[in-house]
Amino acid sequence: MSTVYGLLLLAEAVCAQYAWAYTMHPENHSLRSWFVCSPRNPSDPKKLKELKGFLVDLLLAAFFGVAPFPVIVKWIGWFVCFCMFLIIVQSAIDSIYERPLKTRLLGGAVLAAIFIASFWPSARAMWIEEKSAVLSGDLLGGTSQVFTDNIPRMIPTLEMGDEQKPTGLIKIPNVEQDRNLYFKFFPDSVVKLEPGKRGSIISTTVRDRFGNKVVEIEKNHWKVYPPYCSDKNYTDSALEVLDNSGHVVLQLKIFADRALVNAEWWDNEGHGVRIGPFPGGGSRVTSLGPMVQRNEWLIKPMFKYPSSEHWSEFDN
Repeated sequence: MSTVYGLLLLAEAVCAQYAWAYTMHPENHSLRSWFVCSPRNPSDPKKLKELKGFLVDLLLAAFFGVAPFPVIVKWIGWFVCFCMFLIIVQSAIDSIYERPLKTRLLGGAVLAAIFIASFWPSARAMWIEEKSAVLSGDLLGGTSQVFTDNIPRMIPTLEMGDEQKPTGLIKIPNVEQDRNLYFKFFPDSVVKLEPGKRGSIISTTVRDRFGNKVVEIEKNHWKVYPPYCSDKNYTDSALEVLDNSGHVVLQLKIFADRALVNAEWWDNEGHGVRIGPFPGGGSRVTSLGPMVQRNEWLIKPMFKYPSSEHWSEFDN
């Protein structure tokens, strides 16, 4: 929709510019002036130059298609190839080339706009699929502001449960005093928070009940493990991970002064704990084991799935 609005604004600006030019020089900008032909004396009747240009353009378009470029680069390349194709066609067809330059430019602009409007849904779908397929990323810490001074920041707070009415608030000790102070569930499953240049920085590891790593976060850099992660969704300040059963095992939101975490933590001996929202507000802590899964108290997803179709879309 924003693309359509942008094209409408551009069209409005072009119309206003032409109206001004017509007011200043009506003889050069009348309606008839758009269709006056200037006879062309072709120096290359066989259009060999245009044929070579077309072949180069075709090869370049194929190159952008097969090369491992990001989706945005691919579509910019294809758009440039399309514009080159329009120039070649205008040069190759005498009845078009004989038209005034402004007529050819307007026709090219209209066709370029049609190209964008036609392929925008496909380009966006490819971009969403690309973003959803990544296996690692970075959380920005809940704020776009970067602290460049050395002033000690407030100790982040760990919140669990319902976002509107969280309970079980846990103050994390100042990590500058003791790097070994953190909130520990099991010897190999901990949650650690510390203040950073962009706000809260979190580190934790989430395993499944068999001890396999599902997701690992180290100083806001996260990585998922596909054999044990069926899907995940994320934004710059939020991350949610599903295990191979499709259940939420990590739900995380980073703010400037706190982090909201709901997750399952397991050790490699089959002992687990799940912390999630409680109906009506608050949090619920559930002990888990090999024969105790408590699927009636699963964590409700906050994103829409599959992420390949709903990347970064919250389920409101």
